[in-house]
Amino acid sequence: MPQARTIKNLKSKKFEVSQDAKLDIPLERIDSLFVRELLEYGEIRFRESEPRIKPCGTYTIISDPSENESYLLKLQNCDSLLVITNLTKAR
Repeated sequence: MPQARTIKNLKSKKFEVSQDAKLDIPLERIDSLFVRELLEYGEIRFRESEPRIKPCGTYTIISDPSENESYLLKLQNCDSLLVITNLTKAR
């Protein structure tokens, strides 16, 4: 199960928000609980992800689309850190 294995790896790391993303994302929405829940219940869109890019693979994750507010999270998976590069409401 690549989905479960990848999520476990992502959840094990600390995260930060990139400088570019800080301009676009309402920071009050991004805290560790929000990110952890998105990782826990979200779904990785492997077709939109590039996990083998060096030095940090990229992933696109969508929160549960059945929720009223669904989010699309883009992040870089570095050796010991996740870098959130974008967070938008999904359509």
